[in-house]
Amino acid sequence: MVTWPVDAKAEQAGKRRVRKKAMQIIWDILLQTVEILTLVFGILGLAFSLMLTFSPAIVQNIGKMMNRSINVDKGLAFLDKEVPTGHLILNHPTVAGICLIAGSVFALAFFFFKLDVSNFSMILLGTRTTSGTGEMLFNSLAWIGKIACMLGLIYGIGLLVAPARVQAIEKRIDAWVETRTALEKLDSDDHNIDSFLYRHPIGFGVCGAAISFLLIVLSILNILD
Repeated sequence: MVTWPVDAKAEQAGKRRVRKKAMQIIWDILLQTVEILTLVFGILGLAFSLMLTFSPAIVQNIGKMMNRSINVDKGLAFLDKEVPTGHLILNHPTVAGICLIAGSVFALAFFFFKLDVSNFSMILLGTRTTSGTGEMLFNSLAWIGKIACMLGLIYGIGLLVAPARVQAIEKRIDAWVETRTALEKLDSDDHNIDSFLYRHPIGFGVCGAAISFLLIVLSILNILD
């Protein structure tokens, strides 16, 4: 029985074509979903704009019926609690340091030796024009990941060598951020937008109808293409 050698490059090219075809199918599904959602929102926007142009009182009454007051204090009360996560790490500096060093070294090895950004971008985005822009974006994300892994490696070495020094640095950079002022501004009522909208119903209605009609036409053309 004769066994013919398999061309590794041809096999790799075949796998690359299969991955590219699969990503193209996923990309087409996502584009179709965006086009359908654009059509739906365009129709809703056109209906709202026509109602605003010819019957602004109806829109105002619907807006009053749909207005709701939501108390966010209870839902966001857990954000004001202090969660001391540093004690878990600093009480076991050796274990935490070894885990951080191992994870950072593994991730750095992947980023520097295994990650092919150009191939990944070509498979994900398909065309050469869009893959060039995607390659720049993925390169930036990869460098952010490399910097984060290097910082994790330094932090892990610090936990192993000088945990007391790391704890002292953490205490110096600890900061308490007051979020009450921002939440009070979000919780206040503001009717300036509604009043400005209802003072100029025809202008906003015509502009909204034109934009919605354009969205509908573009989405229908893309769906039929």
